[in-house]
Amino acid sequence: MYHRDDVKKIWLNSACNFMNEDQAKNAWLLIQSKYDSPERSYHNLDHVALGLWFLEKVADRCEEIHLVRVAYILHEVAHDAFAGDSEKCCVEFVKRNFGKVFSDSVLARICQFILATDPAKNETNSLAEQLMHDLEFVVYALPYEQLLREEQKYREEYFFKIKTCYYLRRLEKLEKFLKQPLIFRCPYLAMDYEKIARKNIGRLVEYLTGNM
Repeated sequence: MYHRDDVKKIWLNSACNFMNEDQAKNAWLLIQSKYDSPERSYHNLDHVALGLWFLEKVADRCEEIHLVRVAYILHEVAHDAFAGDSEKCCVEFVKRNFGKVFSDSVLARICQFILATDPAKNETNSLAEQLMHDLEFVVYALPYEQLLREEQKYREEYFFKIKTCYYLRRLEKLEKFLKQPLIFRCPYLAMDYEKIARKNIGRLVEYLTGNM
């Protein structure tokens, strides 16, 4: 598994394909400060490291892997538990803070990839977009006890939500995942993780139902 310290190394390695080293280092300071906000118990660098670890398993199959890594590291940079539409907030943050660093074409592609992480997005037209979408679900492919710990972190981040309301909304989302023909859209991830993720989500639904 990757750890939070690995995220910086991956950022510098991939971002330097699209900006110079000083720009990449300065950008990292801003990125790290956002992810290290004290209210982030789930959407933090540990969460990003987990997704990057799964991404590396299929990295050799993706022609845009450096761009996907950069976009994934940025995809929750402006996340705010109190606000909705996290993906659009992150896109606006990236445009505002890195619009003069990335070329127009690179910026557009990064924003496209960030929007692909929205679980409600119906179309993912490329392998890169499929990967961005699926990395939001790899947490469910973890060993079940580890998944429960991640779920607790998620609940802590949304501490301000009334317990019953939180669980009802969470259960609604998880049950919607189970109704999908496939949770994973990338065939390489689906082949390895679809079955275990579906089983774990089912167990998680039972657990949350029993704790309402």
